[in-house]
Amino acid sequence: TLKWAQSIDGFMDLKREQRGSGAYTFSTPQSMAWMHQARATHQAILVGANTAVLDNPSLTNRLWGGNQPLRIVLDGAGRLPKDLRLFTDGLPTRVYVDKTAIDVAYEGASNVKVIRIDCVADNMQKILNDLYELNIQSLLVEGGANVLGAFIDNNLWDEVRVESSNSFLKEGVQAPQIPNEGITSESKIDENNIISVRLNRYKEHLSRYL
Repeated sequence: TLKWAQSIDGFMDLKREQRGSGAYTFSTPQSMAWMHQARATHQAILVGANTAVLDNPSLTNRLWGGNQPLRIVLDGAGRLPKDLRLFTDGLPTRVYVDKTAIDVAYEGASNVKVIRIDCVADNMQKILNDLYELNIQSLLVEGGANVLGAFIDNNLWDEVRVESSNSFLKEGVQAPQIPNEGITSESKIDENNIISVRLNRYKEHLSRYL
């Protein structure tokens, strides 16, 4: 499942370079609860390195009872700082880095499992195969834009959930293009936000990868 929030003019964030500068907030209390429900119903949750360092997220389910998903991070260069919440809060985190990465600061942390892969050759498929070996059948991909786009470009999705806000950003990080395939349904959460869900009806069942 791919998930993101975006403005009415198609941006998912302002452009940021400073660590901890804070993402633009589209979500309302109602849609935040919806997001945590999505986390509770997936076995794992995935973000890229930029999202990890800029947002310093916990990626935990705090607003809905039930499952805490396994946290997955893509950090090809192994450059993330070791003091991120993902590496210091004691909850399990699995990080995929390139086999050539050196001086990975968080390697050795008690809650962190570092997996080395060839990030040049079909790394998305390798990661999904590895998660399948762990019997992980459901994965929630929360960002950033490049990671979401890679899953779309490789047709490695069976559901897309987009929270659309009535905010205008005018510029920033362009949201991925929602795939044309599939069936879309919409539901209004509150006066400001609409959730769109698109199912990939043409995709072969992904259970052997997810």
